[in-house]
Amino acid sequence: MIKKILQVSLLIGLITNTSFASSGKIEMPSGLSENQVVNLKRPSVKSTQGRLTNTQIQQYTKPESNGFTRIAVMLPLTGKSANTGLSLKKAAEIALFSTNNKNLILQFYDTNNSPTGIYGLGKTVISERADVIVGPLFGSDTKEISSLARSYDTPILSFSNDEIALDGSYVYSMNYLLSQEIDRIIGFAVSNGKKRIAFIIPDGDYEKIMSDAIKKATSKYNGEIHTIAVYKKGDQGSIVEAVKKASDYEKRNKVANKVKDALKKQQTALQCDSDKVADDVKSDCENMAQLSKTFESVKAIGRMPFDAIFVYGDTKDMVSLGSYLMYYDVNPNSVKFLGTSNFDNRAIMTERAYANAWFTAKNTSNSQSFEYEYRNVFGENPSKLAMFMFDAISVISALSKDGKFYSSGLNSPSGFFGISGLFKFTRDGETYRSFDVKQIVPYQGYARTLSSAEKSFEEMDRNMQANIAKGQSTEASIIEAVDVNWVIENLGVIKLSDINKYVIE
Repeated sequence: MIKKILQVSLLIGLITNTSFASSGKIEMPSGLSENQVVNLKRPSVKSTQGRLTNTQIQQYTKPESNGFTRIAVMLPLTGKSANTGLSLKKAAEIALFSTNNKNLILQFYDTNNSPTGIYGLGKTVISERADVIVGPLFGSDTKEISSLARSYDTPILSFSNDEIALDGSYVYSMNYLLSQEIDRIIGFAVSNGKKRIAFIIPDGDYEKIMSDAIKKATSKYNGEIHTIAVYKKGDQGSIVEAVKKASDYEKRNKVANKVKDALKKQQTALQCDSDKVADDVKSDCENMAQLSKTFESVKAIGRMPFDAIFVYGDTKDMVSLGSYLMYYDVNPNSVKFLGTSNFDNRAIMTERAYANAWFTAKNTSNSQSFEYEYRNVFGENPSKLAMFMFDAISVISALSKDGKFYSSGLNSPSGFFGISGLFKFTRDGETYRSFDVKQIVPYQGYARTLSSAEKSFEEMDRNMQANIAKGQSTEASIIEAVDVNWVIENLGVIKLSDINKYVIE
């Protein structure tokens, strides 16, 4: 088993950080170019019976020269999140051995056991001359030390996907960001003719992030927001109200009630309820009776005034949303369902409402080799975040050469390709990734790929510009609207299924 690999506190030397905020120039190590994607190392640990030998461990206890890169890894190694933290620590160790870069020095800091708090621990990290910080795990911790990072030109590669906490230069997320998944699925939907979109999202931390991302993406691709309905997580009553709002239920319910009232008035006028119905109106009364039976269980009439509906939530809420949307007449036969990678779940994929839904999917096909290596070495499954740790150490290793850490290389516009897919960091603190778009195969519990994740940011930019052009050149589908009085006048002539093709005013 891997033991403590490195003790930075025993190493003496002056480390000079390379500031990349003050200079616009991007420096890359020899052999790498900012004009090409940097392909990161793949997991490879030469071990004895699935365990690293003492000789392998000891070869990393001393740097080969004074020019080494000091990596401060800030994780919860004790407390309720220790399992995740320890899994990430093991992933960092696998990355260290896989990269075979003897000039990387790892120092682990327990974010859950600092007497001076996270900010104080951050000051300790800086005082011990870290070139780069990997972690923390949580957005709140990351936000607390971000000012230190900027003050001392020390970049942070965090595992949080809290985009509000991550705001600002020097702070990057290794994680998948929800705003980018929203951008990807809206761009794909609008470019494929689904311009009018309704949204149902949860309250809490993600509400502002999602609302802002929705408004930005629909504007960017020339889409239209029908409504953004917000529900309280885990609250069935709140979910129902959000579904009713998104589906225009109140308006459509009023139309249904008007039609039913009109039927009753016509039956009364024809005296259809009398014991002896006149022969000349008998046929009309029979038709009215049949129509009344047809409309008896109908709570709402008219089609949705949108082409697609985006829904988001945890698995339990997603299943509830699907059921209620079907109940309130929002079904995949008339509306395209949209989502993010949270759809990549069998319980959601087999839900009737989500048949043929489009959703973004994380491109993690390259992570299988890492998971195999991790299980082989540690005899357990890695945390879902462990692959991000492997890529974080791999990026730092790729930029550490010739006794120097090329920190400005973090902002290489061509980015990196690792086991978690394609990603890049910009100077203003943004992280960009590519995503697949998939379509659920109805009731089968799996999905097929409609649009593959890009292999380069040049390709991603071309696709984005093409989607923008399509959105600007494509008119929204024509949704015919009719007056409720027209519906009443044509009862018995037009079928209910035909009525529901129209938005009814």
